[in-house]
Amino acid sequence: MNENSKPSINSSLRQERLLRGWSQQALADQLGTTIVTVSRWERGIQSPGPMMRLKLSRLFEKNESELGLFPEESVASPSPQNSQDTAISTPGTEPTTDEAPEEVTPEEPAGLTAGAGVTPARGTPPQAGVNPAPAVNPDIDAEKQAPAHKFLAHQSHPRYLRPWFPAFRSSTQWVIALTGVLLLALVASLLLGLYHSPKALSRGSAVRPRPSNTTEPVPAAYGVHGHLVLDDALSNAQTGKLWYQSDANQATGCHFLNASYDMRDVQSNYCLVNNTDYANFVYQIEMTTIQEQPGQTGRIIFRADDSQHTYYDFQVGANGSYFLSRNASTGGTVLTEGHSSAIIQGDLQPNLLAVKASGKDLFLYINLRLIAHIQDLSYTSGNIGVGVDNDSGGSETEVAFRNAKVWTL
Repeated sequence: MNENSKPSINSSLRQERLLRGWSQQALADQLGTTIVTVSRWERGIQSPGPMMRLKLSRLFEKNESELGLFPEESVASPSPQNSQDTAISTPGTEPTTDEAPEEVTPEEPAGLTAGAGVTPARGTPPQAGVNPAPAVNPDIDAEKQAPAHKFLAHQSHPRYLRPWFPAFRSSTQWVIALTGVLLLALVASLLLGLYHSPKALSRGSAVRPRPSNTTEPVPAAYGVHGHLVLDDALSNAQTGKLWYQSDANQATGCHFLNASYDMRDVQSNYCLVNNTDYANFVYQIEMTTIQEQPGQTGRIIFRADDSQHTYYDFQVGANGSYFLSRNASTGGTVLTEGHSSAIIQGDLQPNLLAVKASGKDLFLYINLRLIAHIQDLSYTSGNIGVGVDNDSGGSETEVAFRNAKVWTL
């Protein structure tokens, strides 16, 4: 080349770089050189040394001829008057110069645009710690250009940039992060479980406190819908705190005995349940006759006002008899009576008694069978309870009660 001719631009090297979306700075970082040196190679002012040619061939997976790389001797010697502008190089070292860096060539040639049908070749990944910057095509509108970001793919064309993950650079970091997330989720679930768990009842407790809006259905035999407000197995004093208890030193009266609420007396008596002022309801309880003579019965009390000595009294005998009375301090009035095959007769035989009170209508049930229906509105609300009736004169009556339930209507 004569002294008036211009250097030959290395379009092959530049083309390979642009196909990978690398800037001159990104290529220089991977080779361990400067952007000025890369610019000189592409402009044909300078040819890479043997070591750099080997690095370029490995990086682009091309031979020297395909990359347009030639030995130093093939580069035209500069004219004497321009000798001061020529970099001085020695074998195995990069050229140096005392002058300011030359102007760097544009990142994209004017004729190279996205979608031109060129498929990028896969290159060697960037060295660790290097974040390659994507090339910018001046022929693409500014708003269509994807912003440069350290997590953008370095092997895609600028128009079709893809996210480059992971943010964590090692599998160990991923494992640590996922383990931390799982531990946080576990701790949160445990805290929520403790916060929402109901307080445990004591061992042997058979009371299941229920809110007034509990929707456990009323047995179908009673033909109504209601809310279960009382559910007590009556197994011991701890569970039946609402139920009246007689003096422990007194043989007769109401006591918790043998996992039941035991009523024993030589005369007629009853015990009420506190805080049970019900108007319309279904009251159901299991009654077992322990000891009974003719003229003795077990009984359930409802709509009772103890201060006025008024209540309804539903009595059932072990001989198959029953009756319902309305009682006051001045005496009692029998509303209905009779015998029923629904009653399981004899001592130690449990019978399920129930009364349904709805306004003036009073329905009597034994073992889920309706045995009587009368109308009376003398008492509209009051407490519930249990008792014994003893007209035998001297002999003791004993009845055990279990599993009391009340549904309000």
